[in-house]
Amino acid sequence: MKEDISHIISKVLSNEGSLDEISTFGRWLAQSEDNISEFEKLKCFWDAKVDNEKTICRELSFISLQERIQKKKKRRHYFLYKFSVACSILLIIGFSSIFYFMNRNTGEKDTFYREYKMSAGKGQRASATLSDGTVVWLNSDTEITYSEKYGTKERVVFLNGEAFFEVAKNKELPFIVKIDGLNIEALGTSFNVKAYRTDKFITTTLFSGSVRTTTANEEVILYPNQVASYNKKDGTLSSCETSEAYHAHLWKNGELFFSGETLEEIGIVLERVYNIRIEFLSEDVKKLTFTGTIKNNGLKNVLDIISMTAPIEYVMSDSTIRIKLISSKKFNLNKHRIIQ
Repeated sequence: MKEDISHIISKVLSNEGSLDEISTFGRWLAQSEDNISEFEKLKCFWDAKVDNEKTICRELSFISLQERIQKKKKRRHYFLYKFSVACSILLIIGFSSIFYFMNRNTGEKDTFYREYKMSAGKGQRASATLSDGTVVWLNSDTEITYSEKYGTKERVVFLNGEAFFEVAKNKELPFIVKIDGLNIEALGTSFNVKAYRTDKFITTTLFSGSVRTTTANEEVILYPNQVASYNKKDGTLSSCETSEAYHAHLWKNGELFFSGETLEEIGIVLERVYNIRIEFLSEDVKKLTFTGTIKNNGLKNVLDIISMTAPIEYVMSDSTIRIKLISSKKFNLNKHRIIQ
């Protein structure tokens, strides 16, 4: 096993390790403090230069490295070394843990951290209570990640998708959501953030308390019933009042709300919520617009309700929905349609 792990360590240090090898290395590293200490010595020796600036041969055996380490009296500082180990143990649906090891050029002992990921796949929603009491709801096709330091040294989460947060109060550790150049900071509040990678805007809607949204150049403080919008293309941040803030979290209750969205945009939402694929058989059908709320009690029900307000028909085939216009001559395609 020592020869095997020696080979794997040499490949990891050379940045040549496969995902399987990195995963094996991560498991070995997590087995004991002795393994962490051993790797610290190996890494330090690996970085050292001896014999007139000639570097140590990368193919030295595990035992040979150990022998040389025993002879070496001095250790040199080394640069930041960081990697993450792919894939981990499934905790519950939507949860996984990822391990990573980090060397810090600060003189401190190397620290082994654990990072957590919570996710809801397409066609799913999820909720969880974090260690500090903060409650998180995830919409379909959404994930958040956070460090095991969460709740003790920091309260930072990274978001991709849409989530609703009820933040536990802690004045010493502000709760921060990080997304693509935007930070959303709260002390104790409830708010919704919509930030899918395909969205042009990141939208934050506040329900209680206050939050601070910041970019590299701007800052906006939100109060209840206010919305902040971050334009991902030009980096601008703006805010406004809204009398319909509650619409932003209807998805928590299994409801779909649309406000002037095109059928093409609605199709993207349905693909996430129901884990299906939608094909539009003409460009005109994509441009139809809708406003209203639909109780999310089944894909067929949603499509039937939309079909009742527009000149369309759909065909379901396995996980693919094909939508087409019935007849564009009989209907005003520019008319805005109200879903009731």
